[in-house]
Amino acid sequence: MTSIKPLSAGTNFRAVDFPRAQFAYDQSTIANWNTATYTVNVAATNPEVAVRCLAPTSGKIGVCISGGPRNNSTVVDRFFLAFRVLEGDPADGTLIQTDDAKWGISNTATSDASDDYSYGGHFTVVGGLTPGVYYYFQSRFRDTVAPVTGTADCAFRTLMAIPLP
Repeated sequence: MTSIKPLSAGTNFRAVDFPRAQFAYDQSTIANWNTATYTVNVAATNPEVAVRCLAPTSGKIGVCISGGPRNNSTVVDRFFLAFRVLEGDPADGTLIQTDDAKWGISNTATSDASDDYSYGGHFTVVGGLTPGVYYYFQSRFRDTVAPVTGTADCAFRTLMAIPLP
């Protein structure tokens, strides 16, 4: 039988099932992107940025996504970087949250081709997850315009999943 020790006021403690945070990044540049639908990666030179994280008892995981998008053409063009959530493995997992611009970042809409990247990040709490189940957080990106007109770039993508108490 395990004995339970009483806690004194001010004692720090952590739940037994508190899983570790997960982090992934890629520092290669996605160049001349002009597809208006979200995708994971375009080639071996632009690998997937994704993490697999165990949901804690609270059923909440904080997700931080960041990167450096920019317009590189003379038409108004934006690069969107967002994430989606799958339950289980990415190949056969159930889609829990779809990728959406509100879950990520983008560069400012401008018609000036720029050498400057607009680095930024976004933190979101994903709740309602089933405790003890693994979730797959996958960064995805898209362009605002259909192919043919402008293009955009993105440098250094990051994704972090942090189990919350």
